[in-house]
Amino acid sequence: MKDLATLVDKIQTTRVLDPGEPIPKLSQLPLLEQFKTMSPERFRKKMRVEPEIFDHIVSLIQDHPVFHNNSNCPQIPVPAQLAIFLNRAGHSGNLASPADIAQWAGVSEGTVDNATKRCLIALVSLHDQAIHMPTEEDKEAAKAYVELETCPEWRDGFLLADGTKIPVFSKPGFHGEAWFDKNKDYSLDAQVCVLVWVLTYLLTPVLYRSSLCHIICSSWIIHLVILEVFMIHGPSVAPAHTRSTS
Repeated sequence: MKDLATLVDKIQTTRVLDPGEPIPKLSQLPLLEQFKTMSPERFRKKMRVEPEIFDHIVSLIQDHPVFHNNSNCPQIPVPAQLAIFLNRAGHSGNLASPADIAQWAGVSEGTVDNATKRCLIALVSLHDQAIHMPTEEDKEAAKAYVELETCPEWRDGFLLADGTKIPVFSKPGFHGEAWFDKNKDYSLDAQVCVLVWVLTYLLTPVLYRSSLCHIICSSWIIHLVILEVFMIHGPSVAPAHTRSTS
């Protein structure tokens, strides 16, 4: 009976009863420190942000409670967790899988998932600092950008719209050709509006820009922006390339 009790206790307290051979890993995280000064373009390729921005984001989130616990097994450093998250958020498909990121970072797949969740929690806590409705200055800056990148006639539009196309039976009588889409159909758009100025910061790799704008570079935070603007403005029906909102 004593042997049976010992066996039961072992089963209940052991996470892996039959562990396999450890998977060899070689972390590439130390290379990021060298890339910061020796090859910033390689750092940007992996992290999708400038080295200075990366360090600033670390300073903003490192004191968040999610990175501190009383466990006997300490977490890996916050910069390493942020690097794992940004590398994963900046890629898609197999390149963003826990297995692939784990091999790159030299950690377990569980650590990749935990780092992703912790960084998301910490970044979302900065939501009110990073995301807000545009001021008049923001609108004017967005209009100037639209005029510079397109044409003066589109200057008064400062919102970008995307959504689901709704095909129509025939060409509309008012500005009919404007409703002709890339699929060679006449269609309407059920749209959600997003600030062009915000997406400019998100998608354009410029060195000198607000650090907080980089915080919202992940698709999860972009979705928050879309949802908030949707709640305020509501859906609209208009072709994206002709819509002008002043």
